[in-house]
Amino acid sequence: GPPRKSFDGNKSEVVKPELLRHELYLLATNCEIYGSTLVFEDKYKNLGFWSSENDYAVWNFEVDRPGKFTVMLDYACDNSTAGNGFVLEVGDAQITGTVAGTGNWDTYKQLRIGTLTLAARQHRLIFRPAGKINGAMIDLRGIRITPAR
Repeated sequence: GPPRKSFDGNKSEVVKPELLRHELYLLATNCEIYGSTLVFEDKYKNLGFWSSENDYAVWNFEVDRPGKFTVMLDYACDNSTAGNGFVLEVGDAQITGTVAGTGNWDTYKQLRIGTLTLAARQHRLIFRPAGKINGAMIDLRGIRITPAR
């Protein structure tokens, strides 16, 4: 695939769960960035200009308690480019969906996209487009993974 990109304000690291609630915050500031057009935007601390099929982001994270987890996106998407598909992969598990508009690129919302069953160990999450992108797919600030209740 394409070489890894480097941006000020973005440094890949293994994300560890928050101690009290065991939540994981996979932020644009702590992922690996790949692709032709994807960049880290310092203004909103997000991944933006997501407009090439070969754009993707990777997070490494640890789960300290096995179980079922809820996955949420913290994102913005202009209504004019809404509807692009995405794939979130952790090992053999996938969550697919389409990006709903939030009004404009400056309005962020949180959206529950599905659940994953994860073992207590280190994992690698890949977030990528599901195919050809109309305009730009998403401005992604982060992915929150929380134990399902």
